Amino acid sequence: MRLIELTFPRLSRLLPPGRYVAVVFVGALVVALELVGRLAQNDVHDSLAASALLAAVALAFARHKGRPWPGTRFARRRLGRLLEHVRGNYGVDLRGDPPLPLRTPSGAWLTLLGLLAWTAVAGSVWWLCPNGWRDLGVNTSYVVYLALLALLWSALLVVMIGALFFTVLLLDRQVHPGGRKSQERRAGELAAFFAYLVTVVTLAQLIPVVAVVGLCGVVALLALAAAGFSPAGTQALLWRSRPGRPIYAVPQQRIVAGFCALTALFVGNLLLSACGGRLLTSPDKFDPMLMTDLIGVSTAWMVPGFVAMAAFTLWKLRAADPANRTPLGLHWTTDLPIASLKGCPLLAARGWRVRRRGDRRRPGDVAIILVAPEQSEAFEFQPSWPLKVSLRDLDNPDVIDRLARRDALQLRRRAYRGLRKILGRAYGLKKRKGGYYRFAPHWWHAAALTYEEPPRRADDAPTPRHVGPWYASVFRPRVRQQFHAMMRAVEIDEVIVDDGVPARAVERVIRALFEVYDKHGGLRRAEDHLFRLIPRVRTMIHECQPDAPRVARRRAAGFDESQYVELSRARVLHVFKDEGDSEATADAPFDLSWEPAPSADYR
Repeated sequence: MRLIELTFPRLSRLLPPGRYVAVVFVGALVVALELVGRLAQNDVHDSLAASALLAAVALAFARHKGRPWPGTRFARRRLGRLLEHVRGNYGVDLRGDPPLPLRTPSGAWLTLLGLLAWTAVAGSVWWLCPNGWRDLGVNTSYVVYLALLALLWSALLVVMIGALFFTVLLLDRQVHPGGRKSQERRAGELAAFFAYLVTVVTLAQLIPVVAVVGLCGVVALLALAAAGFSPAGTQALLWRSRPGRPIYAVPQQRIVAGFCALTALFVGNLLLSACGGRLLTSPDKFDPMLMTDLIGVSTAWMVPGFVAMAAFTLWKLRAADPANRTPLGLHWTTDLPIASLKGCPLLAARGWRVRRRGDRRRPGDVAIILVAPEQSEAFEFQPSWPLKVSLRDLDNPDVIDRLARRDALQLRRRAYRGLRKILGRAYGLKKRKGGYYRFAPHWWHAAALTYEEPPRRADDAPTPRHVGPWYASVFRPRVRQQFHAMMRAVEIDEVIVDDGVPARAVERVIRALFEVYDKHGGLRRAEDHLFRLIPRVRTMIHECQPDAPRVARRRAAGFDESQYVELSRARVLHVFKDEGDSEATADAPFDLSWEPAPSADYR
C-alpha cells in the first residue's frame, strides 16, 4: 500500500496537464474515428460517428469559454476589422439624384464563381463515383468526410424547414394581410397544410429529383437575366472598396434578382451534392448513402411550393409598388341612351379607366352623372357630388382638371384617415419611452410603422419593431402612390417622429407637406421654416450625404463610431416635441448691477 502511494504521484506526471486534456481527448477521438470509421458500411453508421465528432466539437467550445484556444484573439481581431470594413463602406441611397455610376461589388461575382465551381465539382464527383461520394471520402480522410456530411445534412435540414415555414408564412400573409383569423379559418389552414404535405410526399414518389434541380437552374438563369437588365432606380445600395475610393451604386432590382439567383444556385448545389447519382431514379434501400438521398429528396420537394409563393409575393410587391402609377377610375351613371365614354379624346389621352353604369363602383372612383347640357353642373362653384356633366363638358380641359382634383382630394382624405388609424393603434401600445417612429409609406419595402426603443446600455442596439396595422391594410395602392408622388416632389425620404409628439401634430406636419406639394406643383422642396406655424412641435430636416462625418459617440466597449463617415444618401424630416418655456427648467439670471434704493423715513 505504501508503494502505491509513493508511485501514484510519479505516474501522474505522465498524464497531460489540465489545460491539455481536451486537446488530447479530441485528438484521440479523431484518430479513433479515422481507424474505426473505415469499417462503417453506410451513412447510417456515419451518422453515429458524426454525432461523436459533434460532441467533441461541443466539448472544445465548452473548454474555449474557460480557457481560449491559442490564435482565437488574432482571428477575432481579423474578423472585427472585416466587419468594420463592411460597415464603413456600405450605405443606402434613397435620393437617386444625382445618379451615381453603377457597378456590382466583386464579392458578388466571387460568390457566383464559387457556386458555379461547386456545381462543376459536385457533378464531376457523381460522374466518377456513381454509387456515391462516400467511397471517395472514406478512402481519403474519414473525419473530413464526416465534417462535410454533417454540414450537408445541416444545410439540407435548414433549407427544408425554412422552405416549409416561409411557404406557410407567405400564404398566410396573402390570405390574411391583417393578421386576424377565426377558429374556422385556422382549422381550414391546418387541413390545407396537411394536404400540402401529402402532395409533397406523393410527388417525391412519382417524379425524380432532376425536375427540382432543373427548376433551380431555370430560376437562377431568369434571375441573372433580370439582374443584368435591371434599370437604375431610385433606391440603391451604395458601396466602395475602401475609404477614399469612388462610390458606386447597385439598383434595388439587381440586388433582389441577384439574391434570388445565388439562392437558387445554392439550393441546386445542395440537392446535386445530396442525391446527384439518384436524379433520375428513386433511392434504393441498399444504397450506401440512403439517409442522404432521403433527406435530399424531402428537401427537394419543399422547394417548388416556396418558389411558387415567392414568385407570387414578388409579383404582388411589384404590382403594389408605390412608385407605379395607377390611372384614375371614372364611374358614370345616366338615364340617357349613351353607349360609352371611351370615345372622349381627353379621357383617352389621360388613360383613365372608365366604368359604365352596370359595372361595380370601386372605392376611390370619381362618380359622375351624365345629363343633358342644360342640367350640367360642371362649372358650379359648390356642386353636389356625383357631379352632373354632359358629354360636351368632358371635352373641356377645365372639367377634366376638376375631376382629377376631386380624385386627389379623395385620396388625400383616405390618407389622413389611414394616418390617424395607424397613429392611434401605435400610440396605444405599451412601450418604453424615449424612442422614435419611422414613417415611410411611399417605399415598397416599408410594411408598417416602425418603432425603435431607446437603448438600455451604451453598447446596446434594439431591433426596430412594427407597431400598428400594415400599410397595405390601411392605405390602398393609389393612396401610397399619392404619398410617393408627394414625398418625392418635396424631397423627403423618411419622417422620424419623436416619442411624445401628439398624433394631431404629426397629421398637421403631413398636411403641411401636401400643402407645399399643391401650392408649388411639386417644384419646390420642403424646408424647415415651412413648419414653424405648427404648434407643439419642432422640425429639422437632416440631409445625409456620402463622406459626411458622423457625430462622435464613444461606446462603453471603447468603440469610436466617429471614425466612420456616412455613406448613405437621404433627406429625413425629424419631428420633435416642443417643450416650451413653461416646461423647461431654467435658473434665474444673476443681476450684477447695483443701484441704491430710496429708504423710508421713520421719524
